[in-house]
Amino acid sequence: DKSIMAVVGHFNSSCTLAGAPIYNKAGVVEISPGSSSPAVSGIGKFTFRTITTDAFQGAYLAKWAIKDEGFKKIAVVYENTDYGQGISTVIEQEATKMGATVVAKEAYILGETKDFSAIVSKLKAAGPDVIIIGGLYNETALIAKQARRSGLNAPFMGVDAIYSDALIKLGGDAVNGIMLTGFFHSNSTNPEAQAFIKAYKELYKDEPGTYAAYSYDAASMVIEALQKGKTDRAGIQAYLESVKGFKGATGSTTFDEKHDCIKEPLKMIIKDGKFDIYKK
Repeated sequence: DKSIMAVVGHFNSSCTLAGAPIYNKAGVVEISPGSSSPAVSGIGKFTFRTITTDAFQGAYLAKWAIKDEGFKKIAVVYENTDYGQGISTVIEQEATKMGATVVAKEAYILGETKDFSAIVSKLKAAGPDVIIIGGLYNETALIAKQARRSGLNAPFMGVDAIYSDALIKLGGDAVNGIMLTGFFHSNSTNPEAQAFIKAYKELYKDEPGTYAAYSYDAASMVIEALQKGKTDRAGIQAYLESVKGFKGATGSTTFDEKHDCIKEPLKMIIKDGKFDIYKK
């Protein structure tokens, strides 16, 4: 369908990896708001993303945990997907570089694993200083609740894939204290973020989440390309390649030579049942 100029999507890395050869063969831009696997990097001329890679976020999170917080014994719990495996690999590599030790690595099946008692028992036996989650918010809430019930009180950390109000609704008190990276927050002083939040609330009568913001930025870039006269697929692709410092709801976005997004994350924490900017 030649009238389709670009695609905003996909959310999951596995879907982007499956779709990328088709989009690139057709010569249509796909700009993802949620596919963060390192395997997506450089996968094709027409593949972009507004979210940073797991490699970047994982390395940032590892530095925060080990250098800033002083954690030396790291446990990783991850979903058995491209995304989860990517996070696990990066954390282990970075921990080794910084003199820390991964004392446990436990995988679960996304959407199927509900009982984490066996994993929690292994984590308790390993005695980690911190538990890093390579998963989404639903499973993170379950893991935190089951861990706290068992008496495992090590702090949790994760990347922005767990940044959702659903994490707090599902996890309750068990998720208080979870530290995470993020690129969007309602208290941000970023004027583009505040304008987006205002418009979103007026339209949907609800608070926007981080992936709404990523998607908004993805669509906004395509729209800006069209407004600048790039009215065919090749023109939109060329415009996105030239993007430097696009100001959006999730901050200032630049694409590198592999079409990965470069931007600085926020440090965040769940405090009193709310996401807040982290201050040590």
